[in-house]
Formats: sequence, structure tokens, C-alpha cells
Amino acid sequence: MKRLFLLSILVLFVVNIQAETASQLQEKLRAAQAEIEQLKTKIATMQAQVDTARAASQQPPTSPLDQALGVAHPIVTAYEIASYSESDPTAVKDLLRGKVVSVTGAIDRFSEGFGRGFKVFFNTNGSPIQVGGDFNAASSVRSTYTAEDGAEMVVEDEKKGKFTLAAINDKVVISGFFDRVTRRQILLNNCVLQKQ
Repeated sequence: MKRLFLLSILVLFVVNIQAETASQLQEKLRAAQAEIEQLKTKIATMQAQVDTARAASQQPPTSPLDQALGVAHPIVTAYEIASYSESDPTAVKDLLRGKVVSVTGAIDRFSEGFGRGFKVFFNTNGSPIQVGGDFNAASSVRSTYTAEDGAEMVVEDEKKGKFTLAAINDKVVISGFFDRVTRRQILLNNCVLQKQ
């Protein structure tokens, strides 16, 4: 009898533990499902933001080619001039030959030029055409080089000392003479840079 009593208590205890564990597991499952739904909502919101940003960055230029580039001193965004060059590089060349052009946008990268010169390239929002400016260093410049793993262009000048000219993602205006347009690149030369 004692054995039967102990056995029935043990069975009730195991059943009670299993029932409690099952209810706890069901509660955890409900909490996890609610968290998954919240994450799905956040992902959908983020995806909508990404889609909106992608669509905005892929907009065609705001002005027709001849209207934007057919003026004495064209001022265009890096994305616009890259888009124009993608669609009609010959027209871009004809419209810009012999002109000073100003291009606005964010810096994507730097490149070494000849001697103390260097090049600055714009972010063109996914366009395969690179837009850049070729800079000739003034006679007082001892050297130019990139720092911070290529993130900054540093100038060492006899008069001004050492300073950072610009950094990646800086918003700038680069003005220079139109040099060339190819299937992959638009380049200005004898450029000057102004931060926005």
C-alpha cells in the first residue's frame, strides 16, 4: 500500500511537471511568434525604405542634356553627368569640349596622379560611369597622399603645412576643364575643390 501511495504521488508529480513544462513551452512559443511578427514588420519597413532610396538614386537627370550642358559653365551632379554619358557620350563630349564644368556630389575615392597630383572620384549612385577630377599640385606643395586607409587626401604644403584636403563622403564641388569621356569615365583636369 505504501508503495502504491508513493507511486501515485510520483505519477502525479511527473504529470504536474509535464503539464507545467508544456504550458511554459506554449507560452514561450507564443512569445517567440509575437517577436517573429514584430521582426517581419520591421524588415518590411526597412525594405520599403531601401526600395524608396534605390528608386530615388536611380532617377534620370532632371534636365535634358543640351539644356544642362549647353551653357557656358555647366553645373551638374555627378549622377546626372554620369547618366548623360551613359545615354549619349558623343553629345556630352561635343557639348563640354573646351568648357569649365562644375560637378557636385559626395567623394567616393581618391587615386594617385602624376608627381604630386591626384584624382578625386565621385559617388555616382550605382552608375557604371566614373566621374572624377585630376588635380595638379601647386608649386608650394611638397607631397600629396592618402591617409586613414585611403579615406582622406592629405596635402603637405610649404606655406600652409600639412592638412586634410577632403575625405570620403565629403560633399564637394569640383570645377575643372572637361578632359574626356569614355565608356567608363568622365574626367576633368586642372581642377579645384570646394567643400559644400
